[in-house]
Amino acid sequence: MRIPFHSPFKRFYHIIRYFLVILICSVILSCGTRSSTQVVSNGSDPDLVKPRHIAFKGDDYMVLKLKKKETPVSLAETYLGSVKKAWIIEDANKGTFYQKGENVIIPIRLINMGGITAEGYQTVPILGYRRIDHQCAGSSCVTPDIFEQQMKYLKDHGYHVITMMDLLDFLNYKTALPAKSLVVTIEDRPIVAQNAVVQILNKYGFPATFFLNVASMDHDQNPMAWNLAKALKAGGFEVGLQIPASDNILQKKDNEDVSSHMARIKEMLSRLKKVMDTKLSQDTICLALPTDEDNTFLMNICDQVGYKIVVSRQEGSNPFFADPLALKTNSISGQDTGTFIAKLKTFQAAPLR
Repeated sequence: MRIPFHSPFKRFYHIIRYFLVILICSVILSCGTRSSTQVVSNGSDPDLVKPRHIAFKGDDYMVLKLKKKETPVSLAETYLGSVKKAWIIEDANKGTFYQKGENVIIPIRLINMGGITAEGYQTVPILGYRRIDHQCAGSSCVTPDIFEQQMKYLKDHGYHVITMMDLLDFLNYKTALPAKSLVVTIEDRPIVAQNAVVQILNKYGFPATFFLNVASMDHDQNPMAWNLAKALKAGGFEVGLQIPASDNILQKKDNEDVSSHMARIKEMLSRLKKVMDTKLSQDTICLALPTDEDNTFLMNICDQVGYKIVVSRQEGSNPFFADPLALKTNSISGQDTGTFIAKLKTFQAAPLR
C-alpha cells in the first residue's frame, strides 16, 4: 500500500514564492521598469579593458566596436568570464555577424532571471532516456541512431542543453537561462550502447546526467561498471543515483509501521549515496526516483540525506518556482518526431496583463 504523507512547509514555500514573483512582475510590467538583475561580468577591473574597444559603457551593458572578427563564444570568455554565457551575447545581438568594425552589445546584468514575460514564463523540460540500446524490444527503448536524430534536432533548432547544476541555479533564482533550455538524463544502460551515447553527446557538445543503479553495481562487484562511471565523470558528465522501479521504496512492508518505513528509506538512500560518493570522490546531489507521485514525505527524506535535485517520472516541464526535490521528467522513447517535439515545452503561456 502507498502511504500519503503531507508536510506542507516546503510546498508552501514554493507556492508562495511563485505568487509573490508573479505579483512583483505584474507590477514591474505595468510600470515599465526592470525586474531582478544579476551581474554577469567576469569581475575584472573595467580599467584593464582597452578603452578603444568600448564605444559605450553603462551599468547594464557596454557597446564594443570590434577590432577583428569575433564570435559570441570568444566575447563571452573575455567579457563575461565563461564561454557558457555566449547565449547572453547572442540574444542581445540578433542578426549580428561579429565582423571587424561592427558594434556589439555586451550585457553586464541579466534581467528577469525567472524567464517571466507579459505572455507567460519559461519552463525547462528534462528529457529522460530510460533505455538506449542497439536491440530495442520495448516502448521505452531508443536506439543510438534515434538518439542521434533527436540530439541533431535539438542542435538544429536552437535548443540549449544545460547541466543539472545550471537548472538548480535557475530554480534557486541565481541565474537566467537561454530561452530554449533543457536537460538530458540517461539511466543505467548496457555497456555496448553507452560508448555510442557518449560519442553522440560529444559530437553535438551536449552535457548530460547519467543516473546509475548503484545497488546493482555494488552488489555485483563489477569493476568495469565503476570504471565506466568514473570515465563518465572524467568526461565532464554529471553522475547521479538511480533507484529502480523494482525497489518500490514507497511500498510499506507488512511488519513496518510508519516510523520504521521512513527509517528504512532514509537508511537506503544514505547508504547508496555514501557508496557513490566514495567510489566517484564526489558529493552526489542528483537522484532519480521511480515514482510519478508528488510525495512530500519522500522529498523531506531526500533533503535530509543531502540530495539537492530529485527527478520523478511525473511528466511535464519545470518553471523557476518548481521544487528542486520534485522535478518532472518527460520520458523519451523511439517516438515519431511530432511526439518528441511535444515534449520540448520551454514556455508556459500565462498572460500577466
